[in-house]
Amino acid sequence: MYHAKDAASSADVVLRLTRESCTDGTPETKYQFRAVLNHTQIGELKGCAKIAADQFPDLDRKIG
Repeated sequence: MYHAKDAASSADVVLRLTRESCTDGTPETKYQFRAVLNHTQIGELKGCAKIAADQFPDLDRKIG
């Protein structure tokens, strides 16, 4: 579970990732994680996610 604050509105944001198979409606696209985002102003958003550090090369430099 990840907690953050929306920089534009100062709203609280919580992202919950669970390791379970998830599809976006097309049979050839499968993701490794299910994502649920709760935003205090927008509400709940549900979707799929994948963790692929090689697709986000800047992330290693910012975190590391």
